Amino acid sequence: MSIPFDIEERTEDAIVSLLRARIGDNGGLQFYAAMDEGALTYPSAGVLAADAGPVSESAEWTFPRVLQVQIAVATEHAPEQDSTGQTLRTARQRNQDARSLVMNALTRFDAGDIVDDMIVATVKRRSLLGQLLDQGIAGVAFSMAQVTATRREVDSERHNLVTMIQLEVIAEPVELSP
Repeated sequence: MSIPFDIEERTEDAIVSLLRARIGDNGGLQFYAAMDEGALTYPSAGVLAADAGPVSESAEWTFPRVLQVQIAVATEHAPEQDSTGQTLRTARQRNQDARSLVMNALTRFDAGDIVDDMIVATVKRRSLLGQLLDQGIAGVAFSMAQVTATRREVDSERHNLVTMIQLEVIAEPVELSP
């Protein structure tokens, strides 16, 4: 048996899996793990586990690790138009819609349970951690996951709008069976 030292890639895979499961084909988003797919197609959501460090500042290289994960939600900086040239959605609206899809997938609330035609008063909230664990990615265990920040920018070189969604995740490798 061996322990995989690729928690960054496995974390990216879990988040991409979660986004695909929650969003599917809705909105036409393309999902990328660490921009591994070559040429980008818009709109897209690219996941990158950019930084990893110890949980404690005084800790040496041990596990679990705190990962700073970025999701870049990118759309072309051009309006969506119909065949007559009429603007259907502005570039800003297209980015807003794509960002909303991703944020809802990461933070959505489950509906209340229905019991005897009554809605149970306590609405269960599925956490991002629970959603990541549900993806069943081998070789990695998660103990914390949360959205920590968002930032919007215009990438003039690529001519697109980008919303960066920052996540903080605590992950550690899990021994793989042969």
